[in-house]
Amino acid sequence: MPKQIDIRYHKVSFLKKISISTTSYHDHKFPKHFHDHYTIQLIEEGVNEGFTESIKYKIGKGGVSIINPGELHAGHSMDNQLLKFHTIRLGEDFIGSFYEQNEIPWAGDIRFDTEPNYDCFSTNKVLSLISNLKQKSRLEFESNLTELLMLLIKDHKYFKVQPPKSLKLAQEYLHANYRENLTLAQIAETCHLSPFHFLRQFKRQYGITPIQYLRNIRIEKAKMILSNHSVSQTAHQVGFYDHSHFLRHFKRIEGITPTKQFKIY
Repeated sequence: MPKQIDIRYHKVSFLKKISISTTSYHDHKFPKHFHDHYTIQLIEEGVNEGFTESIKYKIGKGGVSIINPGELHAGHSMDNQLLKFHTIRLGEDFIGSFYEQNEIPWAGDIRFDTEPNYDCFSTNKVLSLISNLKQKSRLEFESNLTELLMLLIKDHKYFKVQPPKSLKLAQEYLHANYRENLTLAQIAETCHLSPFHFLRQFKRQYGITPIQYLRNIRIEKAKMILSNHSVSQTAHQVGFYDHSHFLRHFKRIEGITPTKQFKIY
């Protein structure tokens, strides 16, 4: 029985903005968090229990689900049983380019339905992608990925409920200034609210506090530069002024230490 999370990455050397990994663990609980990319997940063994902004879920063997960029979610293995799953991460630019290359009409943010899919075709395509990587077959990989995405696009939604304009301004401010040592008053000022009212409204809208949101942004940015910088350099560049805090929050969200993480983008 593995006592820690085991995450194994399958290198995609011929395509940018994509990474694929296989994860297994028993008793880790991922906290509320979000990513800057689309996440397609296939359960191979066990049951993944958790929630997204729109649904609570229990996804069993063969289930395929999608988490959209910026979508708050959390999950864990049900009853601490072995959970093994495969994850495909696709950058927003990659999905946008895919729509354009295949002449698929779209407008605004591209979002997918987060309801689990137990279609055998989807399951087989995810497993085929991993097999294609091991065989270093680019043509087969691209063909299988195209077929998988075209299937998932059937559940594509063109509409996303936007937060109130004031909180959207605060959100944009956090993304633009994540390296800075921000104060609650500074962020609240961007949406013309008192610190107390801003804190309450932000948590109600996003499900986490502004500092948790800010840390999550910093972790996402750190993942993009880790392969070219030391852990200490990375921590400083994304706004963590304490090396130990960076290590602790990175492992809490990602399940592994920064030294085991590789460059996703």
